[in-house]
Amino acid sequence: MTGKWLLAGGSAIFLSVGAAALVYWRNTQPAPATTGPTIIKSATPDPPTPAPTFFGDEVSLTGLIQAQKTVAVAAPIDGTIQEVMADAGTQVFQGQVIARIRNGRLDTTLESATAEVEKLKTRIANLEGSILAARLESSRAQVDALRAKSELDRTEKAYNRQVLLYKEGATPRLTFEKSEKDYKQAQTESDSLAALAKAAADRIDSQNLELDNAKKLLDQKSQELDTARGDVSSGEVQSPADGIVLTRKGQPGEQVTKVVADFFTIAVNLAVLQVVVEADASVKPRLKEGQQAVVRVAEFNEDLKGIVREIKGATVIVEFANHTPEIKPGLTARVKIKLGKVP
Repeated sequence: MTGKWLLAGGSAIFLSVGAAALVYWRNTQPAPATTGPTIIKSATPDPPTPAPTFFGDEVSLTGLIQAQKTVAVAAPIDGTIQEVMADAGTQVFQGQVIARIRNGRLDTTLESATAEVEKLKTRIANLEGSILAARLESSRAQVDALRAKSELDRTEKAYNRQVLLYKEGATPRLTFEKSEKDYKQAQTESDSLAALAKAAADRIDSQNLELDNAKKLLDQKSQELDTARGDVSSGEVQSPADGIVLTRKGQPGEQVTKVVADFFTIAVNLAVLQVVVEADASVKPRLKEGQQAVVRVAEFNEDLKGIVREIKGATVIVEFANHTPEIKPGLTARVKIKLGKVP
């Protein structure tokens, strides 16, 4: 009985040693060789870089569409953002107002200039009305003065005749005295009406001079008003070209200054776009500038011809012609590139 237990214990020890040797042998064997490329992914990608997909001698990479040319639009004045009419992704056109900025000091200057111009216009209108009335009065005074002068001439002739007759004793004294009295009255009236006519004419001259000065001042204040309007309207931010808004800074109600050179960033010349992709070590050695590429946008079932324009490190820029306004910067695209031989 004791012999059987010894035999069983020996067998168990032998099997344990054999199993351990088998495990050690397997762990020391080299890993079998792989036939395809090894794709290295970032441990914490944000956002994750899509893995390349191989189709024979071609590779497919995913990236974002970008504009080749962008234009930065600066804030034209210091002030408060009053209104925003375009945001990221909005299509804009040259000359389109995309935002408005208000400046309280400029607004005050505009209000003051407007009030001065309106005050001068009212003054000029009143002067023109006064001059018209003065001209009518002067016209009446001149008519009266001419009538009085005519009457003076008549009475003067009659008086001179009576003087001669009186000296000869050929006219009664009462007739002579009445002729003298009529002559002096006509002379007094003629002098008075002539003075009134001259005063009316002088008033017209004075009011015309005042009107000329008011008009000159109005021209000056109108120029100041135009300048003030231009300063206020310069707070209108206009798109310098046709394109797509990529970024915008600030919200309505917030302050902005002229030092903000990129208040808006607009992508222009959307007829030629580019896709930026990342190539890992398994792909990069077989990529060269000038290689042909095919670009496919996820939203459109259409292949677009492209070309590898630039390679900077792991970044590959593929240029392609865009013939539809629906394809915009920011969309995702899949790029298929025919690979060259490994050097």
